[in-house]
Amino acid sequence: MKMFVMIVILLYVSQHASAVELYEGRDFVLLACQFSTFNLLEPSVVWSRSDLRPSTVHQHQLEGDQLKEQNQRYSGRTSMRTDALRTGDLSLTLREPTIRDSSTYTCSVREGGREVSRREVLLQVKEYSDWRWILFAVLDLLVLLVLLAVVSVVCVFLYKEKKYRKDLSLWPWTLAAVLLLPAAVIVFGVSVYKGMKNTEDLPPLWPWILTTVLLLLAAVIVFGVSVNKRIKHVFTGRMSHKTLLSLLWTSRDPFSVAVKVLAAVLVLLVVVVFCVVMYNGIKNKEVSQHGDTVEVYRGRESVLLPCEVSRVPLRPTVTWSRNDLSPSTVHQRHQEGDDLRDQNQIYSSRTSMKTDALTTGDLSLTLSKLRLSDSGNYTCTITAFGNERRLRDIQLQVKEPNSGLVEFWVLLVLLIVAFGIIMGLGGFMRRFIIRGRKVEVKVEEGVESVQLPFKTTPHLSEDNRVEWTKSSMKVHVYQNSSDRPEEQAQVYRDRTEMKEDLLRTGDLSLTLKYPTVRDTGEYTCRVYKDGHLLREKPVTLKVKGQCRQVEVEEGEESVQLPFKTTPHLSEDVRVEWRDRYNRKVHVYQNSSDRPEEQAQVYRDRTEMKEDLLRTGDLSLTLKYPTVRDRGVYTCRVYKDGNLLRKTTVTLKVKETSDRNRSFSTDPTPLMADQSV
Repeated sequence: MKMFVMIVILLYVSQHASAVELYEGRDFVLLACQFSTFNLLEPSVVWSRSDLRPSTVHQHQLEGDQLKEQNQRYSGRTSMRTDALRTGDLSLTLREPTIRDSSTYTCSVREGGREVSRREVLLQVKEYSDWRWILFAVLDLLVLLVLLAVVSVVCVFLYKEKKYRKDLSLWPWTLAAVLLLPAAVIVFGVSVYKGMKNTEDLPPLWPWILTTVLLLLAAVIVFGVSVNKRIKHVFTGRMSHKTLLSLLWTSRDPFSVAVKVLAAVLVLLVVVVFCVVMYNGIKNKEVSQHGDTVEVYRGRESVLLPCEVSRVPLRPTVTWSRNDLSPSTVHQRHQEGDDLRDQNQIYSSRTSMKTDALTTGDLSLTLSKLRLSDSGNYTCTITAFGNERRLRDIQLQVKEPNSGLVEFWVLLVLLIVAFGIIMGLGGFMRRFIIRGRKVEVKVEEGVESVQLPFKTTPHLSEDNRVEWTKSSMKVHVYQNSSDRPEEQAQVYRDRTEMKEDLLRTGDLSLTLKYPTVRDTGEYTCRVYKDGHLLREKPVTLKVKGQCRQVEVEEGEESVQLPFKTTPHLSEDVRVEWRDRYNRKVHVYQNSSDRPEEQAQVYRDRTEMKEDLLRTGDLSLTLKYPTVRDRGVYTCRVYKDGNLLRKTTVTLKVKETSDRNRSFSTDPTPLMADQSV
């Protein structure tokens, strides 16, 4: 309450002695000057400023205003009462005061060129600095920055989604952002305007209504785009209304679910904001009366101050007054009509009484165009034959209108928080609603196959598309009731298969043949329909490298280094066996061995099985192994320069007891061909 009183004191004119203080932005200010001119024959009054040239601010004579010598700075901004020299109220009304008007004004009363009286009035016009509007402007700016950040995050998110959401269109989101940002800009502009100009009128509701409409349009666009394709299906007869209603909310696409939740929150908050603003607008127009106290919000067209008398005396005079003003008269009425000669200038053209007031006894006063400065104690008195009777005292309280700014900002902040929560929920739902729990499969290298499990609802539509991917590589594609090997990455050709009748059973598990360490990673299965993501399942595969060892005694006729992979390999593959020194042990390409590429130490000592591409048995036979042959051997399968398969085998050769140990066990790598 104390803070409110202090603000009221700062907002309105404080007049003491011969000084007037006010804040810039008021409609007018009254510079008081009183002097009795009844005994002067040809009086005139001049308001001037000694620091200006010309110094005349306003000049008034019995014939009227004389403004030939008026300083142009005050042109059209000054006025005095027409009966000023008759009543002695020589006060000057200065409209739209600014900081430049701050100075000492001199009121000079003259007769025949001689100065009779002089009064000086110090006017101080201060720059308006209400901390509330500064706070709102700063908050507006922060909200704008947050909205820009949110829009940027959403655009990045949509860009990433578009990589696998082929049907995703960015224009609705761009349009929603274009609508959302002007809404914040409008609020920002209104707050800054209010901070710069202390207007006396009620802030208009149109910025808030426009903001509400823009937010509502953004919500409708976002929500409409999320369901438009389903609506098309309804009109084309491809979907029943029950299925539509089910899909509108139970869609397992996290993106669509997040959009719907966001749209619902937007609509809810927009409705709440609109209701709060409209409620405050209606409340601001209401008048509450408690006994002799009348409360009303600034900006109303008018308020009625009640006063009644049961019996009206003969030849009465009714006077409404405020003792804290000079002159104190607010309105005066005689039997002949209104008498406003002594009326205080600040109530000029703003008061009225009923024409039959002195007949009916209803002496109520109507005060229009309310201002905060109208707050005060109004006294209704009636006078007849010199006898004055005090009828009623009315305490008028004109309050600052509650435009709903605080509530609006609280809701807007909640909206931003809700947006962040919804985006987080989108990721949460993607993981636990569509993606489900992450599955981890562990296997050792060398097994014939491994299964990546994924079971979903049976009886999938025939136009569904199933994709198994690893990073950016397509592992397996199923569409139109058949596999699509032409879309597979080369490294997975002939190594994957899915179960028959998978759409009917809903078993979308993938079998990966002959897994190696290179196959370790996260695999994701996605199910699409008409470009919309319906299901998603991640499966992590960990292939543990198996250290396959082969032991043989020196002197044996031969030893086999095993490696079996998928059968029916392409005829243009290249098979390379290399030893621990990266020497070529054996090369097979174009359906034949390539002995010319072998290292010299292995010439005529290696062979591979016939028809190896058909059987997939790429095992290598090494003849007459010696201690020098021990170590790690690696087999790689290439196609068009791309590595398709890889395995390693460790060979251990035991020495015989009668072996001659005079030579080195490890040959120098430079003794043989080192070419790759």
